[in-house]
Amino acid sequence: MAVTPIRLNVTKECCADGVTIPSGYYAGTEISRASVNHPRGVKVDYQLDLINAEVSNDRVVGVGKTVTVTSLVEEGNILVEDA
Repeated sequence: MAVTPIRLNVTKECCADGVTIPSGYYAGTEISRASVNHPRGVKVDYQLDLINAEVSNDRVVGVGKTVTVTSLVEEGNILVEDA
């Protein structure tokens, strides 16, 4: 398995794992591993790292989240760029 840091360009606001992702650039990870059930014998997944502002005890705090965005990359809503 190979884990590679990448930069993701969200071209339009979208939603993944119940989290709204505004358009813009984000840090992420490409995870690739061997698989006999996928084209070229490699399965690739993409994860996006973001910080959401949430209210806690009358304070706004940043909460880090990692969401899987493989389907959004495949649909073309998120573009993968080199880190």
